[in-house]
Amino acid sequence: MSRGLGDVYKRQAPGTEGPFGDASCGDGLDNDCDGLTDADDPDCAAPVADVFLSRLQVPKKLNVRSGKLTSRKVTVRGDGTQLTQDPTVVLTGTGSPNVGVVVEPGSVTGQVVPGKPETRFGFTVSVSCNASGAGSLDWTAIIDAPGNDDPSNDVLTGTTSVTCR
Repeated sequence: MSRGLGDVYKRQAPGTEGPFGDASCGDGLDNDCDGLTDADDPDCAAPVADVFLSRLQVPKKLNVRSGKLTSRKVTVRGDGTQLTQDPTVVLTGTGSPNVGVVVEPGSVTGQVVPGKPETRFGFTVSVSCNASGAGSLDWTAIIDAPGNDDPSNDVLTGTTSVTCR
């Protein structure tokens, strides 16, 4: 009596399937004998990854002479989990009616590596005033990457008080 391939397969000792990226996740076999192969097996699922913002460092107060530019550095810190990624951070500033702002560059891309210190994304901001008085700048930083599975921690905001003289 000959045995079919199914009989041999049923008697195979369970092995392992995965993790994501392992050769066993693309060989077409049910390596761990759980009835699921490759992409259908949760052991081969891509890890849930996240990039996120952890800190937005903006000046608390600025004194700006009317008709002059005042430049400062703004730093946004980002990090990630599971996968090394190259996220892009965009920083925008919105001034009150008497305050203008230019952010350079408008976006910065940098590599985040899980388990390493936070990545710093640096911007130069130039602030101007067109009239005397008090004003403010509202900042928004947004991080994005293709492997970002949790958008709930992608935005940080801050405010700078501006005195125009």
